[in-house]
Amino acid sequence: MDSRDSSGLERSLRSIRDRIDSRLPELIPSEDLPPVTLHRSMRHSLLSPGKRIRPIVTVLTAQTLGASPDAALDPACAVEMVHAASLILDDLPFMDDATERRGKPANHVIFGQDIATLAAVSLLNQAYAVLTDAPDLDVDSRLALLRELTKIIGEGGIVSGQVHDLELTGQTDPCPNHLERMARQKTGALFDVCARMG
Repeated sequence: MDSRDSSGLERSLRSIRDRIDSRLPELIPSEDLPPVTLHRSMRHSLLSPGKRIRPIVTVLTAQTLGASPDAALDPACAVEMVHAASLILDDLPFMDDATERRGKPANHVIFGQDIATLAAVSLLNQAYAVLTDAPDLDVDSRLALLRELTKIIGEGGIVSGQVHDLELTGQTDPCPNHLERMARQKTGALFDVCARMG
């Protein structure tokens, strides 16, 4: 790839990320709406600066296969909501006990464990709502996207991956198969669904 191709790709990725960053705040309640603390907590995690790799994969896959990037935008944002929710839960003291995320205080450090947990649940549910209302998609497509996303969240995906992660806590020489299963379910499943939804 020569430098012209590389700079063109960078511009394309930046453009997609900018569209995602502009759309995300429109899809969740304003922080001025009650309950204010809940909405501020949701926005703190969802809108914090990030690479937006997962939603970009969704939009790029759709574009590559000839679909409208506009139609892929809201499903891509729904994926980012799920990702943000998983990070909130992952950071909690009874999970991975992280106090920072992306260079900022973790959600529960600012808002408390109770509000952080409720914010994660709200973001998951908002992701479902965004998919069911996604413009430029017919009902069958919306249901198919919803089915794909919900399948990777539960016991066969992210939740299972987190359980495996907890089981590895304190192990000095974890089983490679256990590590692979955790990575496949906790991280890989979300990347997989990004491409499938796209």
